[in-house]
Amino acid sequence: MLWMNGWIVDWMNKERPLDFYDRNKLEILNIGVNVSASASVNKSLLREENRKASK
Repeated sequence: MLWMNGWIVDWMNKERPLDFYDRNKLEILNIGVNVSASASVNKSLLREENRKASK
């Protein structure tokens, strides 16, 4: 789903051109989504590493 974010934003821009403010809000939203997603991925990777190390 995450990879689609940029595509959806592009499509929305084509359908209904956004003003600068809206575009910035979307960028911030996108960055927030990507950051939280990568954070959760990192957490699960860390958990996996810890589990391997504790064995």
